[in-house]
Amino acid sequence: MNNRASGKSINVLLWPGKLFFLILLSGMIARAEQICEFRLTKCPETYDGDTIIVPEYVAALSSNIRACLSSVMFLDTSNQSHTPSIMFVIDNSGSMTGVGADDANDQFGSRFTVTRALLDTIHKTQPNAEVGIAVFTNHLNFDPRTNEYFSQYFQRMPKTYDDEPDQAYLSFIELNEQYGSRKGIDIIKDVLATDTVDTTKNNNPYSYVDLVYKPDFEINRSTNINMGFEAVKDAMNGASNPPERQFVIFLSDGDARGNEMAGYDDRYYFSKGENVPTTFTVFFTSSGDAPSSLETMADNVKQNGYSVTNPKSALWTIQTSHDDLMDLFMEKILTNILIPGNPTRIMINERSSTAYMDSSFIFAGGFSLSDTLTPFSLDINYRYRDTTDNIINDSTITSQFFVKRVAGASVPDNIELYCEEVITPDSIPVTAALLDTNGDGHLDRIDLTWSDNRALRDSMPTVSELVTLLQIATREGKTVALSADTMEVDTANQTIRVILEENTVETLETGWDSAQVQLAPVPVAGDGSYFYIADIVDRAGPVIKTARYYRDPQTGRDSLIVEFSEPVIWQSSSVIPPEVFNYYRLDTLKDEAFSETDASDLGQIPAGAIVMMTGDFLPVGGIDSLQLDDNSRIVDSSGTAPPENGRKAPVLYAGGEPWAGAIVNPFTPGVDDIPYQVRNFYDNVIYSQSGSNSTSGTIIGIQSQGPLERQSDGSYGKAVVYDAVANMVRKNLRVYQETTTDYGVFWDGLNANGRRVGGGAYLLVISTTDINGDTQTTRVKLGVKR
Repeated sequence: MNNRASGKSINVLLWPGKLFFLILLSGMIARAEQICEFRLTKCPETYDGDTIIVPEYVAALSSNIRACLSSVMFLDTSNQSHTPSIMFVIDNSGSMTGVGADDANDQFGSRFTVTRALLDTIHKTQPNAEVGIAVFTNHLNFDPRTNEYFSQYFQRMPKTYDDEPDQAYLSFIELNEQYGSRKGIDIIKDVLATDTVDTTKNNNPYSYVDLVYKPDFEINRSTNINMGFEAVKDAMNGASNPPERQFVIFLSDGDARGNEMAGYDDRYYFSKGENVPTTFTVFFTSSGDAPSSLETMADNVKQNGYSVTNPKSALWTIQTSHDDLMDLFMEKILTNILIPGNPTRIMINERSSTAYMDSSFIFAGGFSLSDTLTPFSLDINYRYRDTTDNIINDSTITSQFFVKRVAGASVPDNIELYCEEVITPDSIPVTAALLDTNGDGHLDRIDLTWSDNRALRDSMPTVSELVTLLQIATREGKTVALSADTMEVDTANQTIRVILEENTVETLETGWDSAQVQLAPVPVAGDGSYFYIADIVDRAGPVIKTARYYRDPQTGRDSLIVEFSEPVIWQSSSVIPPEVFNYYRLDTLKDEAFSETDASDLGQIPAGAIVMMTGDFLPVGGIDSLQLDDNSRIVDSSGTAPPENGRKAPVLYAGGEPWAGAIVNPFTPGVDDIPYQVRNFYDNVIYSQSGSNSTSGTIIGIQSQGPLERQSDGSYGKAVVYDAVANMVRKNLRVYQETTTDYGVFWDGLNANGRRVGGGAYLLVISTTDINGDTQTTRVKLGVKR
C-alpha cells in the first residue's frame, strides 16, 4: 500500500506466524535480499545423527521447533504392572501388494518396515513388553513346519480352520528375553524381514515389497479378517499381562473377501468385536474412507467390556508411506500403550525455551547457519505421570543433527522453507538487559543499549510505537507477559531505559529460560534505519523464594532450608551463611544470628533445589525473615549478584507443606550405621518398615505442622526411590509416625529384588496427604557410596 501524504512506501509481507513491516524511505541505506529459514516437519528425534542438506540461500533454522507429545515414551522398566502385551495383526492380501489387484495400497511394505522400527521404540521404553504377530490372507501365513529357526516359536491354531490344519501365528515373545542365542526383539525382526519381489503386472515389469518368509501351504491373497482375530483371541489366552494391558494393532486395506471365513457363516463376524482387547485399526486407502464393517468393529470393541482400556480403541485411515505410518503410530497409537511425555523445555545449542504452543517450542529468534556445517544439539525435557502411584517424573531426550548449505542443493522432503525477498534498511543491533532494580523478584526495567554511532532522529517513537512484545518463560514453565509503561532515552550513553509496569503475581521473574523482546521497525536514525534485538541478557540478581526453619528433636541442631528464585553459584569454597544472608527480627538486621555454622561448598544449586545448612541457630522465633546479601559471594548463572535491599522471605517454622531431610546422606548400604540417638528416636519408623530394629541405612525425617492422614495400611504416605536416569529402584517404602508432627521414611539401600543398589545419586519421592485432604509431593536427593 502507499502512504502518499508522507511519501513513504510500505510493504507488508506475511510469513506463517510472523508479520514483517518493512519501511522504505527515499535516500536511506537499503538492500534487497531473499530471506529463507527452514522448519523441521518431523519430531526432532527423527533427525538424530542426520546431516540435512539445504540450498545456500537458507540462512537459519526456524524459531519454531516442533516437539511431539509422543515422540518419546517413558516407562519404569521394573514395574511389571505397566508392561504391555501387543499383538500385531497384518493384512497381506493381494490389494496390499498390488498382486492380483488394480491398486497397491502398500506396495513398498510399510506395514512391515514400520512394525520392525517400532520394536526398537517399544524395547527402549519397555524392554519387558511382549509382542506377537499374526499375518493373514485367506489363511494365517505362518507355518510351524517350515525350516526357518524361528518357526519353533510359531503357535499352531488349536483346531483346523478352512481345511488348513497348519495355520499359525508368532506367539508372544518378550523383547528383552534371551531365547537360545537370540533376543526376543531380534527373533521378531527376523520374522518380519522383507525383500523386493520383481514380477510382471499387466505384461509390464512390477515390483513390490513382501515378507521373505513363506509358508509351505498355498495362499490365495484373499482377505480372511475373521482368521486374523481368531489368532488374537488364542494369543491373548497366553498373555502374561492383564486385560487392561493387552492391545491389538490391526493393519489392513480391505473389507473381508473370499470363501474362507474361519468356520463362521458370516465373513464379517469379526465386526462383532467379541472377546477382543483394546484395538487400534489403521486402514490403508487412497480414498479416505474405511468400510462400514471396520467402523462397526471399532465401535463394538470400545463397548465389549473386555477391559477398562477398551474405550480407547480407534480407527484411522491413511494413504500409506513409511513416514506417515510411523508418525501415526508415534502420535496416536503408542500414546495409549506406553506413557507419553509432555514436552516442558528444550535447549538447542545452549539456548532454551519453555514456551510450548501448537506442538512447537517458540524462541525469540531463529538459529543462524554457518557457511559450511552447522551442528545442532537438542535436549528436550519431558514430564510424565506414573499411573501406578500418580507421581510426576521428568526425563530428557538428547539428539544431534547437522545442517550443511550447498549451492544448487534441492530442498529435502522432511523440512519446509519459508522465504521472502525483502527490502530492508541497514538496521542497528541492540542488546536488551532485563533488570529487577528494586530487588522484589519481579522485572521492572529493560535497558536497550547499542554501540552504533549513527545519529538518532530528534523525534523518537513513543514506547508503545517502539516496543511490540515483552515476554519471558520462567523456569517453572510459566509464560509471563511484561508491559512497557514509559521509556527514557539517554543518547549520551546510547541507552534506552524501558520502565515496566511491575507484575504482582506470585511467580518470581529473576530466573527465566527464554525471553522475547521485539521492537517495531520504525525509523530511529537519520538515514531511516531502525533498532533490532541482537541479544537478550539477564541482569536481574537472584532473590530468596522460601525459607524454612527446622529443629532436630534429638540433636537440638537447627536446619535452615532456603529455596532460590533461580540457579545460584557460591563464589567461595567455604560458605559461611552470615556472609551470604541477612537475618531480620522485627524488621531489624541481626548481626550475630549464628553462634556456630557448619556448611560445605555447595557448588551450583539448580533452580528450585533445597539447600540445608545446619548449626546452632537462634531459638525458634529468633529470625523473622531472610534476605540475600549483595556482597557478591553468591551470583546467578549470568554472574549477576543479588540486589541491594532485595526480597525478604519470611522464615516459616515447620509450617506449610511437610518437608524432609536425609539424616544419613550419603551412606553405604550394609556398612554405615544410623546414629544411635537417631535410631532410638525413629525406632517405630524403622521397625514398621523393616520388621526389625535395623541399624544400617538412612532415615529421611519429615516434619509437618499439622497431622497427616493415616492410610488403611497404618502408614502416613508412601515413598519411591529412583536412580539417576529415572528408573524405579524401590516402590514399597512407607511414611510412618513417631510423634504428632514427626514422621519418617527408612531405606536400607536395597532395591525391589533385595539387592544392594550401586553407588551414585538417587531421588526419593515422598507423597503425603494431610487431614484436610491436601496432597503434597516432597523430593529428597540421596547419595549412595560403595
